[in-house]
Amino acid sequence: MPHVLEPIPAKQFKKFIEYILCEARASRGPLLVYWRGDLRQPVTFKADGLVPVTHIQTCLRILGMTIQQYLSILDHLFPND
Repeated sequence: MPHVLEPIPAKQFKKFIEYILCEARASRGPLLVYWRGDLRQPVTFKADGLVPVTHIQTCLRILGMTIQQYLSILDHLFPND
């Protein structure tokens, strides 16, 4: 079943971020900080719990990705979800 834009567990979002070649740089309290050479600012998200839709949209804007590209990658990474 194709994915839809909804809150996602932090573990799955971390796998997505690493799949698109971002690397962990630090953690600031409960936040994970990821970076890639072509970004103007880091991608941050909570290490535990669910990543909310608004935060996913913000991260996608930083990454220069569309929601459709994001959902397509999720379909590839997590085909049985």
